[in-house]
Amino acid sequence: MRRAIASVFMMMLALFVCMGVFAQERSWEELIARYKAIREQTQKQHDYSKTVEAIDIAKEVLQVAEKQFGSDDPRLAESLYYLAEEYNIGIDYAQAESLYKRALAVYAKANKKQTLEYARVLIGLGTLYSLQSKYDQGSTQYQQALETIEKLPEPDTIELAQLLVFMALNLEFEKGFAAAEPYYKRSVAVREKVLGKVNPEVAEALSVLASEYRVNKQFTESDRLYRKALSIYRKLYGKNDSKVAEYLERVASYHYNQKEYRHAEPYYKEALKLWERIYSPDNTDLCPHLVIQGRFYNAWGQYDKAEAFYQRELAIKEKAFGADDPRLIESLERLYRLYDSQKDFPQAERYYDWLFTIREKQIGTGTVEWYERLRDYAEFFVKWGKWSAAEKHYRRLLAAYESFPDKNYAFEEWAAERLADLCVVQHKMDEAEGFYRLALAAWEKIIIQEKESEEFVEFLEGMAVFYKGVGKEQEAEQLKNRAEAIRIRLQKEKAPGS
Repeated sequence: MRRAIASVFMMMLALFVCMGVFAQERSWEELIARYKAIREQTQKQHDYSKTVEAIDIAKEVLQVAEKQFGSDDPRLAESLYYLAEEYNIGIDYAQAESLYKRALAVYAKANKKQTLEYARVLIGLGTLYSLQSKYDQGSTQYQQALETIEKLPEPDTIELAQLLVFMALNLEFEKGFAAAEPYYKRSVAVREKVLGKVNPEVAEALSVLASEYRVNKQFTESDRLYRKALSIYRKLYGKNDSKVAEYLERVASYHYNQKEYRHAEPYYKEALKLWERIYSPDNTDLCPHLVIQGRFYNAWGQYDKAEAFYQRELAIKEKAFGADDPRLIESLERLYRLYDSQKDFPQAERYYDWLFTIREKQIGTGTVEWYERLRDYAEFFVKWGKWSAAEKHYRRLLAAYESFPDKNYAFEEWAAERLADLCVVQHKMDEAEGFYRLALAAWEKIIIQEKESEEFVEFLEGMAVFYKGVGKEQEAEQLKNRAEAIRIRLQKEKAPGS
């Protein structure tokens, strides 16, 4: 009986061991699949947390491969390559280089040098060097990768298309666009062969090449390729699809960035017509595209058109959200700045007032941000020479500060001095004197905590000028003498050997 039980136990133990080995083998495959899924997400979403997760999984993949596979197993090389790719985004170039080189060595040991996988590692290593501005070393790796791929039974692959772009970028940097152009064109041709001529990746490759031609002032060829890419998008998605509208805006932006406003305008107009067909006229999803139009015309100097688009965008939001909703803030700020730049004070004031009212409601009074916003609002009136309005807001600022528990005497001094200056320009000398005295009292508190400074000297001299101007010679002389005494002390402190 014992012998039978022992026999069953050994069979069960052997079964569990085999299951463990099988589970380990399967776990590498599962990890690889999981890694590829996460990496695809990071490339689409640019999510840093997913990048960290991808690195952790790639490390785990390599750990399993090192334990499970031999030193010449291509799966080990594949694991090394994936982790190298993760480090090769600026995280750790030295570590990435080491991993790429280890992967190449494993493929060589496995007699897999004439494979697409080996070429991928060479491309990764070449990119690593290029990212560090080691273009000669990068080009060497790229050339080896190209030679490897061209010897394959089916050389035309997406990897070849990508490699040709990388080689073009290196050549363009070192020798100019003329040297790089054949590689760009060949890359497009390879993509067309692999993916078909009506494919979004082909359209994107054409757009990249069109932009290169544009930058290099080959406008005819650039426009031809933009139109070709646009026709692909229309064939793929139909004339009224958002992807077509997005592409039209993108082409327009290429021209806009080159200040080619006349070339950009037709694309912007066509894009907007499309968006207006996609969305209803009062749909808030239309707003970002109206802003794009407004910014374009603003940059071109066609301010009436910019104003019309900005106003239309604001009207849609106001109708959807209400007049006091924080989602109107950016719209109001755009209009305020537009009118301010055009020296249209009544309109600028109108939108700034509306903007400040919403912000104040949003952030509440008495906060640091509120102080800063109210100060900026007051300074808007100072800039326009609206002294009374500026004074009103500074008085409010100072009154709110006086009830604030944590005192910032530098802030109090600045606000009081600003009010004094505003009263002076309005010939309200008695009130100006009161604010100068308040500013001086704040300065006295500052220099208890800190040393006397040139700024304090300048304040004393300015206050002396004020007193002299209102006929108070004795007070002016006292302030002037105090300022001079402090300046002498400061100069002595700065003198060598003091």
